[in-house]
Amino acid sequence: MLDTATLAIRGRKIQLEGILGDDDRRAVRSLARFLRRREVICELSGAPERYRCNVDGQDLSEVILATGALAQPPSAGRIACG
Repeated sequence: MLDTATLAIRGRKIQLEGILGDDDRRAVRSLARFLRRREVICELSGAPERYRCNVDGQDLSEVILATGALAQPPSAGRIACG
């Protein structure tokens, strides 16, 4: 975990959809412990450079939001399609 919105997996940065990064050490450490030894499955979300990840059948963004992380504003990083 680089922050609450960014995973480092095999040398790649994975930005989570819908989460604003927070580098609070306790939050990052807690999330890293939660993810330890769990399979994380990520796929592109449709937003540029953003991913949806699942852990144990749970959407990781929803897990992070449930712990009090900040949500990304709905319009941030999205392009309207006609």
